[in-house]
Amino acid sequence: MSAFDNGVASLLPIIPRFIVGRVARQYIAGETIEDGIERIRTNYDTFGDDATLDILGEFVRNPSQAREAVQHYERAILLLAQGHTQGGRKVSEITTVSLKATGICINPSKELTPALEQIVSYAEQFGVGVTLDMENSPYTSLTLAAAQEMWLRGHRNFGACVQAMLDRTENDVAELFAPDAEYPIARKDIRVRIVKGIYRESADIASRDREEIRKRYRQRVRQLLDAGVYVEIATHDLPLIYDALNVVRERGIPASRYEFQSLLGVNNVHKAEPEIVEMGAKRRVYIPVGKDGYGYSVRRLRENPEIAGHVVKSLLFGNMLNSKRVPLSERRPLRA
Repeated sequence: MSAFDNGVASLLPIIPRFIVGRVARQYIAGETIEDGIERIRTNYDTFGDDATLDILGEFVRNPSQAREAVQHYERAILLLAQGHTQGGRKVSEITTVSLKATGICINPSKELTPALEQIVSYAEQFGVGVTLDMENSPYTSLTLAAAQEMWLRGHRNFGACVQAMLDRTENDVAELFAPDAEYPIARKDIRVRIVKGIYRESADIASRDREEIRKRYRQRVRQLLDAGVYVEIATHDLPLIYDALNVVRERGIPASRYEFQSLLGVNNVHKAEPEIVEMGAKRRVYIPVGKDGYGYSVRRLRENPEIAGHVVKSLLFGNMLNSKRVPLSERRPLRA
């Protein structure tokens, strides 16, 4: 990672919003749910990607906004169930939805579980998975508590997220999936997304060192695989992707136990695509939609200084950010 890339990332707060807006178009599928579903169909038909749809928005401010947010997700789930790919598959078969606690309720400590229950139960009718994203540290405990409650209620279509950067995550995973922890659903039906973490946290509760976070990420992938859950490996860090591939290969873990996830617009992960395809694993792309992508894009660029640097070079010199992917129709086996 170059000094230029780090410098660009550090200047993000003062970069004009219209420039970040141009960048946002590469990370966001559009303003509407329909825009997101169209991108999901295109990605699947062209590249074979599964997807997770996220309606951008955090910190609803009144009961009306909270009700509207839940209704937006219910509408998205219904549209997913009604849509089809070129090959005739229901879009709901290849798509989950992702949401945040602060995006669906005003007071998560009291309202998260019932709001989540409403969305998850509705999605269950259509075979759509729901993933509760992790936010910054004030919401970690209540987010995990709500996740555990969904599993205890037997929701096989529900998944949660943990962050490698947080000091507490090792213990959280150990407690959630202790040998004597009993759930009415099989461990393999419990989905857990592992991310590095993008929120700015105090040094007394989280690591800020990139290499330490990488180390923790590798450890948590192994810990989750050992716990027997379905692991969603969400990272663009190629060494971490290759490490995870080596682990599942060496342990003989079937592709039905894990998948790889990436963000829309960050295509360096596709360098590992031949190996991922060879293992028979899913690739799932995070498809956000919404009217204001500024905060989302700033977090993405701050997390990926090398991408921030590449974006500026693209804006200055006209290079394309997205690397060329090989469509399904042109792919060849990794080994003959």
